[in-house]
Amino acid sequence: MLFVRQVSETLKDLLKKIKPYLRWLIIGLTLFFLLAALRSHWQEVSKIRLGLDDWGLIGIAIAITTIAHIWSAVVWGGILKLFHVDIPLLAATRIYVRTNLAKYLPGNVWHFYGRMTKVVESGSSWGVASLSVLLEPLLLAAGAVMIAILGLGVNLAEIAAMPALKWLIPLGLMAVLTGIHPKFFNPVIQKVSKGKTKDHAPVFLKVYPWQPLLGEIGYVLLRGVGFLLIWQAIAPLEIAQIPALLGIYSGAWLAGFIVPGAPGGIGVFETVAIILLETIGQTGVAEGNLLIIVAILRLVSTISELLPFAFLGWRSPQMQPSLEGHEVAEDIAEQ
Repeated sequence: MLFVRQVSETLKDLLKKIKPYLRWLIIGLTLFFLLAALRSHWQEVSKIRLGLDDWGLIGIAIAITTIAHIWSAVVWGGILKLFHVDIPLLAATRIYVRTNLAKYLPGNVWHFYGRMTKVVESGSSWGVASLSVLLEPLLLAAGAVMIAILGLGVNLAEIAAMPALKWLIPLGLMAVLTGIHPKFFNPVIQKVSKGKTKDHAPVFLKVYPWQPLLGEIGYVLLRGVGFLLIWQAIAPLEIAQIPALLGIYSGAWLAGFIVPGAPGGIGVFETVAIILLETIGQTGVAEGNLLIIVAILRLVSTISELLPFAFLGWRSPQMQPSLEGHEVAEDIAEQ
């Protein structure tokens, strides 16, 4: 046991040392892939023309994706209520929107830090702040995994002519739902915040977070609808393709969400999306069109994050600097 613990600590220290270089390696590889694909299919890309109806679909995609970001803020406000944080829902929504753009800053922790600081300013402990902030991305990831399992699982089973593969779908869903049960979730949060908070009283998740989980699933589905609208603007969309495309979008979004690459998943999402669409998507769409779709999707996503800030979060939040809060936020990002 002692040997295993020493090896584990050594690997953990090694990972911390190479993590900054790993991030730049991932950024470099994704940029190389995207630029190479663009160079190979530049003629296809340059021939694509969008009509008025196509721009209308993109406009609707912006509106729906904007609603998705606001909805995500509302869900976080609901999470705060689970821990009896004294922040009204509208105020929580404004805090979330204000801090959301900070995820594009180097380090990818400042949006966590901003939210935690505001929770503490409301009178809650750092333990409650870290738990309420950590739960949100975990539920987001769980929701994306569930949609990816449903969408890609059925598609892969049909492609591989292996009906038995469909039996793995409920097993995967059960694994995700079990993983966010308080019995398994609480040890994770205690490990993240151990030694980092001044409050020694442990904070636990006491109820199964099914309501915020459904909310986060709704967020990912809304983002997926925006993706489908952009797809329809560039390439024909058949109803039979929708489950697989939603699964591919969720899988690519999850990769950009968790892989330590560029801030906000820039590059990682696009690379994974193109690879999945070309391999298991079987869409029959030219790669040049796929490049345009993911490029427009990134633009739509960025605009849709700016719009809620313009409407709800234009006033800068007043935050008191805290080294403790930044350390906990860094640990959350690492987990």
